[in-house]
Amino acid sequence: MCLNGSKQEKGIDYDESYSPTGQYVSICICIALATALDLRIYALDVDNAFQCTPKVDNQEDPPTFITMPPLYLQWFQDRFPKIKLKGTGPFVLQMLNFMQGNRKAGRAFHILIKAILGQIGLSPTSVDKAVFVWIYKEDYIVILISKTD
Repeated sequence: MCLNGSKQEKGIDYDESYSPTGQYVSICICIALATALDLRIYALDVDNAFQCTPKVDNQEDPPTFITMPPLYLQWFQDRFPKIKLKGTGPFVLQMLNFMQGNRKAGRAFHILIKAILGQIGLSPTSVDKAVFVWIYKEDYIVILISKTD
């Protein structure tokens, strides 16, 4: 069950919005390894990660539109007085990025970060898909992705 009370059914809509996040045991193992091997731990917080995830339009994910807020319309008219809008409204905006609360935002962010990490040689582990590892001889990098909506 989702926070808003809706249900996801595996095989129907589960795979469209499921996004792996670091498991508690994975976090503990990473901390234990860092302690035992005297490694540094860095934490990075990506502000507005979901809103910065580009929305790729395709047949499975149609374009998303929102009604233009009245104050934004007034701001637009004040800022660009030479541009005359056709019609009286209501006007809509097409979203080019995901919005917080969109069911697919977390999954889209995971797909994006997985592709970026893959390009630089990190691979997800078979045990926890939110833990990425890069190993070269005696050097290694471990990145654990943890998301909060």
